[in-house]
Amino acid sequence: GSIKIWRIKSGILLMQFPQAHHGPIQSLSFGMTGTQIYSGSTDGTACVHGLRSGNTLRDFTGHHGEVKCLCLVRRNDSASTSSKNSSSSGSGANGERLVTGGNDGTVKVWDIKTSTCLKTFSASQFYPTTSDEDIDKHHANTSTIHPITDIRCVSRYLPNTFVVCNGTSHIHIL
Repeated sequence: GSIKIWRIKSGILLMQFPQAHHGPIQSLSFGMTGTQIYSGSTDGTACVHGLRSGNTLRDFTGHHGEVKCLCLVRRNDSASTSSKNSSSSGSGANGERLVTGGNDGTVKVWDIKTSTCLKTFSASQFYPTTSDEDIDKHHANTSTIHPITDIRCVSRYLPNTFVVCNGTSHIHIL
């Protein structure tokens, strides 16, 4: 899949990444500073691309299926966070983390600097109830509770919090 960035007013092509992914692109998000763009693809990866350099900077691999959605969240939205603390905590330049959701039923939180997956939330963690008894019932009778199997949207909600949506009537706040 390719990415093309156009100036809307004039129709001029500003930049392109002709081989950003090996499959169609499912999601895009500009970085918080506007110098990078993040993409997710059917090839199972997310990537960050430099808008100044025109190069793909890093790949985020680990989903076992399509990366359907992504968003950036700040690890600490406090104005008092120093750049020294942000860089030592495994976050991006502004304490950013990449959150991706895939059709493998997982949501992953990534260290932007190293492309390391810091946390994986699996479908089994997204039951519409948190009762251990209900989860046990699910294992005995799978028609009782339906876990998320296809993450369709992740979005920043509050500092250190994001919302996960799927094709059911439930949303999950993590």
